This record gives sequence, C-alpha cells and structure tokens, in this order.
Amino acid sequence: MAVKVLEEDKLAYLIKADNYGADISGVARLSMGVTANNLSGHRDKLSVDALKTFDSGDMRNARITYEITEPSLLHTFGTGFSKTRLDIQGPLTNNAAVEGDTEIGQMYVRSQWLKSRDLTVSTQLGLAVKRSNIFIDQFNSDQGVDRLAVADAALVAEGVDKRFKGIYRASLSVSQGLNNSFGAMNSSGNNDSLTKAIDGTNTLSGEFTKYNASYTRLQTLSRNQSLFFHVHGQYTKDWLSTLEKISLGGPYSVRAYSVAEYARDTGVLASLAWQTNGGALLDSIAYDDYTWNEIVQLSVFADYAVGKAGQKKNGDDQKEELSGWGVEARFTFPEPEIFASISIARPFDGSESLSGDNGQYWLALGVIF
Repeated sequence: MAVKVLEEDKLAYLIKADNYGADISGVARLSMGVTANNLSGHRDKLSVDALKTFDSGDMRNARITYEITEPSLLHTFGTGFSKTRLDIQGPLTNNAAVEGDTEIGQMYVRSQWLKSRDLTVSTQLGLAVKRSNIFIDQFNSDQGVDRLAVADAALVAEGVDKRFKGIYRASLSVSQGLNNSFGAMNSSGNNDSLTKAIDGTNTLSGEFTKYNASYTRLQTLSRNQSLFFHVHGQYTKDWLSTLEKISLGGPYSVRAYSVAEYARDTGVLASLAWQTNGGALLDSIAYDDYTWNEIVQLSVFADYAVGKAGQKKNGDDQKEELSGWGVEARFTFPEPEIFASISIARPFDGSESLSGDNGQYWLALGVIF
C-alpha cells in the first residue's frame, strides 16, 4: 500500500466543459477558475471563476470569493460577488432579443465548534444581497427587477460512522428575506418585481421565510461496492422569487429532465445510487501506483422529486412529481487530475419533458492542475 501526502498548492487551476446549461440560455458550458491559497500568509484563500455558455443562448458568469481564517482556526470570514449576463434570441422570445442580468453579493462567517476524527460540527451565518432583471430589446420593455436581502443561518454536521462503515453529511438552514433593507424590495415589490406575485402583478414582497434540510450518505457494502443516498428538502409558506425556488430537473436533481424543467417554492429531491469501482472488474494496477479502484466508478441511480407552490393560485398548488433512472460512469486520472463523467437517464414512466425529450445525457470533462 502506498501512502501519498498531499500538500495544498499555492495556486490551483480548473478548466471544465459540460452540457449542464439550460436550453434557453445555452446547454454547452465552458468554465475556468483559479484559487490562490494562503495568499497573504494568514490562512486565506482567493477564488476567481468564469463561465460561458454556447448553443442557443449566451450566458456569462464571473465570480470572486475571498476567505480568511483567524488564528484560533475557529472562525472563517468570507465575502463574495457574482455577476451573470444573459442574452437570448429564439422562438421562445418571438425573435426578440432578451437581456438578463443577475448580481449576488454576500458575506458570511463559518465557525467550527467541534472537530474530531469521527464528527465535525459547524455553523454559518450570512447575509446576501441579490438583484435580477430582464429586458426585451425589441419592445424596449423592462420586465421588472427582483431585489432581495437574505439573512441565512445554517448548521452542518459531517462525520464517519465506524459502526456501519459509512460517511455522512447533514445540514439544516433557515433563510429570511428582509423588506426595505440593504436595497431590497418593499412588501409590494416596489410595484416593479420581476417575479409576478400570486395575483399576477409585479408586487412580489421581498419578505419570506424558507427552510432547507439535506442528508447525504456514502455507505460501504463491500470492498468494491457502495450505496450513495442524498435527500434535500425546501419548505416555505411564501410565494418566492425565482432566485429562491428549488429546481426539480437537471444534473443535480432528477437527471432524466433538463435544467430548470420545473421550479417550485417547496420541494423534496431524493437520489439513490449503487456504485462499484474499477476494482470489481480489474483488480490490478492501472499505471504508476494507481489502481483501477482509483480511476473508474460505475453506478446505477434513481432520482425522485416533488414540488409545489408555497401558496395556492386559484386553488391550484402547482404540484409536480418527477422521477427517473439511469447509469453513470466516472473517470479520474491523477497528476494532473483529469476527470470525466457521462450519465444517461430516462423517466420511469417514459414520459416526455417540457422540451419534448424522453431522457437526458450529461457530459463533463475537466482538469485540475
């Protein structure tokens, strides 16, 4: 057995290509990022990322995040800002060019209260200021702007279950939208909200309360096999801005449906996967000191999601259920770390998505150096 000691590089770079984008904004995506560790010599980290989509739309995103940990290692302070520009032209917009703009600024403090070999417990308190608007060029029409100020509090526990040979992560958070604070909308959306209120007018309130909870577990079954389980839920009684809704379809939810297939105020996502690594097929060295266990992972998965509106509209809670199954293959090649994945998914009942597809495939290829 070879023991490898990994040291944190001063600079780390990431280049990734995938098809995780939405149909309307561009499916193919290219992202690049750089992370500078211990930039000032005081346990800090600076990350800069950029992303661009292609195909049917043109979306550009840039993000910068800075974190610094104080000497006791108990508290980490962070701040970040991201900006997304979107240009759309196609049949869904009647050949009218549509421009979208979203900005999110945030600051937070993450505190680690317990750290042991078996369990880590931390909290995070944060404040985010968000703005999103859409403008239709052809008609010189401003569709409105959502302005939010959101305070968050989260509790996270992660650890190793030695008795049953598994690792897990659990989180619980509450988010509170604030009216008339830090530039947020008032209780009537300044009469210009981008997201329509339940009555169809531009009067969405900036105040809301939502709760999120998640649990993820990787359970060892044997040397080469494991079971992966993930569940995430969001609950609110409010009618939320599109910035705060939960997406039911896409590569990180029900993979048999496209990105942003359905978005709801309240929802639950669940995923179960049986995983086997390359050692089940080839129990040997692939190259250098690396085995097939470290390079190849195959899985069969099932996804489920259910969501509804926080408030009923004309007696309709807009409830939607999605489910699907599929297979996935992941490859990781170290030094430099090159990774690739492909997954194919179909709905359980063979139904078509809103885009007319009866399944999805997801591709990703990247390198970290």
